[in-house]
Amino acid sequence: MTSLTSDDVNATPYEVWGFLFGPTLGPRCLNVRVSGNEDIWIPGTQYLFAPDVDVMTTRVDVGGRVYVVFFDLARHQTERQNASYVFIRVRPAHLTPLNIRAEVDLQDILRVLLELANRFPAIGGAIAPAV
Repeated sequence: MTSLTSDDVNATPYEVWGFLFGPTLGPRCLNVRVSGNEDIWIPGTQYLFAPDVDVMTTRVDVGGRVYVVFFDLARHQTERQNASYVFIRVRPAHLTPLNIRAEVDLQDILRVLLELANRFPAIGGAIAPAV
């Protein structure tokens, strides 16, 4: 479905406002690409995650609004206070990226974090996110 890199040369590029949650917090202008088979990824190095991190991606629907989340699953499950998350809002039908507006989407982002905590529970006594 999604990844951080891909070789699809026919993918459509977008520049969109996403949202970072973690040690760095706030809106961020991101370059993303969407291919015809509904893959979405963040090309190149935009310094969102450490180079040695295996990034997990999932979609979460919050009341008809769909978010694609890129995150470090290992940190999410073991040390959430140091985990990073990149949120991109997309159209439900075909993954076209939409700008996140913090004043509108922040409650949804918090709900997405709660959903991630349910889907991918803590391992070894990790702290749940304070939301």
